[in-house]
Amino acid sequence: MAVSDFFHNMLLKLPPETAHNIGKWAMKHRLSAPGKFETPESKIRLFDVDLPNPFGIAAGFDKYAELHDVVQDYGFGWIEGGSFTLHGGRGNDILRLFRLSDGGLLNRMGLNCVPSYIAAEKYIRARNKFSFAPSIAKTHDPSITGDRAIEDIADSYRFLGGFGIYVAINISCPNTKEGKTFEEPDSFKDLVNALKEIGKRRPIVFKFSPGLETRKLEKLVEISHDFADGYEAVNTLPYEHSLYGKRGLSGPGLDKISAETIVSLREMTDKPIIGVGGIRTGNHAFAMSVGGANVFLCYTGFVYKHKENPFAGVDFAHKINREYREIVEYVMNKLESRKTYPTFMSSS
Repeated sequence: MAVSDFFHNMLLKLPPETAHNIGKWAMKHRLSAPGKFETPESKIRLFDVDLPNPFGIAAGFDKYAELHDVVQDYGFGWIEGGSFTLHGGRGNDILRLFRLSDGGLLNRMGLNCVPSYIAAEKYIRARNKFSFAPSIAKTHDPSITGDRAIEDIADSYRFLGGFGIYVAINISCPNTKEGKTFEEPDSFKDLVNALKEIGKRRPIVFKFSPGLETRKLEKLVEISHDFADGYEAVNTLPYEHSLYGKRGLSGPGLDKISAETIVSLREMTDKPIIGVGGIRTGNHAFAMSVGGANVFLCYTGFVYKHKENPFAGVDFAHKINREYREIVEYVMNKLESRKTYPTFMSSS
């Protein structure tokens, strides 16, 4: 057993959030970092940025803007930081993160994060200006509703809108007394108009929930299509566990829902789609690419070693990149022999 695998297994014996914090500390100090993953075949252009490969770390992993300068040392193309909120906060009381026996994670973190202006101060000092993408959500305060909720996100956008590869707007966290999200078309339209008034410095991406009705998804795309540069699908799945109560589910069980959302979304737009939710192997990523995803974000498959998450650990990005490329090359060779190609591939 490799030393890195030994320590990963030791982390799994600790409470999930404790293990997460130790893992982040180790990454900050580049412990057991396997190095950059970049090959001629893996390189990809996302918006106007050349990335070493199409796999990033999803939002929720780095809520304190600490890992953007080391993420490529672990083989990822970039990290989506946050989600950050205007006022930041400690989040919900612990315990708030749970491992499931099927390899999934449940969380009720409550948007613990640094305030947006603090994240901006850290990103100003980033050595690599394009190894990250800030994610923005509404402050975790149920009293912030209506126009105040829009202004809350808009102010975070003023701080963070000029940083990174793109800026993700997480519109699916309610955190309001009425439980509404910005996925209600009327409120979403108001939010988009508020962001338009501020203007755009970096590409903007809107992140959707799993399981949105097709008609609602169509409406959200219609409202945002002249302003959005891309879309992200999907967020964690609202889930009520018999022991842990209402939480957000990630990992196994989310990949099919995510893939279905991406298929629907691809029929509505030709803009880049960032696939996230249940990606644990190259096979999962390939299935999403067939559905229309251009790049991928991972979390649970990276941090939770399990038979359902076989690549978890410091070599995760290297393993998933290699398997993904092997599958793509195999399929391309098969199609080349038949001289026929699906629309998402090219013979060139």
